Amino acid sequence: MVEARQADHRVPVQHRLITHHYGENYWFNGAARYVMECLGEREYDYWLFAGLTGDVLAQVFSRDGFRGDGATDYRLSDPAHHNFAEEVFRTCGYEAQYVAEAELKQRPDAYIQRLMDSIDQGVPVIRYHYSWGVIVGYEDYGKRFLWRTDDHEQPEIVDAGQLFALPENFTEDAAVHSHWGWLFVGEKFREVPIKQVYRQAVNAMPALFSTDTGAYCFGSAAFHAWADEVESGKFAGMRLEQFDKWADYTIYVCNMATNAACSWCFLDKALEWNPDMAFLREIRAIYKERMEALWKDGQGHDLEAVGGGFNIELTTLQDAARRAQIAGILREFAAEAEQIEAIARANLPRG
Repeated sequence: MVEARQADHRVPVQHRLITHHYGENYWFNGAARYVMECLGEREYDYWLFAGLTGDVLAQVFSRDGFRGDGATDYRLSDPAHHNFAEEVFRTCGYEAQYVAEAELKQRPDAYIQRLMDSIDQGVPVIRYHYSWGVIVGYEDYGKRFLWRTDDHEQPEIVDAGQLFALPENFTEDAAVHSHWGWLFVGEKFREVPIKQVYRQAVNAMPALFSTDTGAYCFGSAAFHAWADEVESGKFAGMRLEQFDKWADYTIYVCNMATNAACSWCFLDKALEWNPDMAFLREIRAIYKERMEALWKDGQGHDLEAVGGGFNIELTTLQDAARRAQIAGILREFAAEAEQIEAIARANLPRG
């Protein structure tokens, strides 16, 4: 006998997706943590996922327009890596299926029923729709859904018909949002020791830092590409109304600042679980001491001091002398990133 569906249902776990004050700026990792908490896997916290995805370790840079906030978004924007989110959960021993929005729109009723089935089982569905979040409940037999995103105390209520609607100011340009979709997390298919998940994240560092597809790059190459763009004169003739401060510049500052200030949250836990990886202390020091000082040391020689941090203005990027200052500091960041990669390569198995 099939049990009748309730009119309204929420997964048992209800709280904010992320907390900005804690440096939780990569929202996929908050969504992944949320799902694992609902599955009873509390050791899989935000910082484990931030390291496993590489978000809190890798500087990113896009050569062809805005791709998102970190390594996860960049990889999903690449057709070669549309299964990246699935792989993250499989590393943890769970089946997962990422369904792109184009497929969702072809069979919306079927996927909404699948979404409700997952909620009935106590497992939220991760949704990527410009920003990351989790769908944690439904009302009136699926006419409305509860959507948690950002640092909000209460979930947003989204009509079923709006689940696939484009946000304001977005056009039907498939290239911009072809990688949006839903991630369904399924059954646990194997036990994975938590120390092994941390170890796998660390072992992936060399490949992570050397990523360069031509369209985007990570690690030291990202800092060099950012510096080159600043010096190139790209912004010289730009009008203020053309300057998208977040997409054109401060996304990279946020990425750099978050990783400099918060990567230790992952590195310390990885070392705790794998004490033989003592070299992580050296990497931690580069992020926390040297990179954070280059961002905001308060001594006058840092990105914020020269006007190239969160305080960036278009006029600064149009001043050749100030551009050169900013680019010089970004290349110092690149040197530190090169050192991190060198330490990782020297201490990790090849291949």
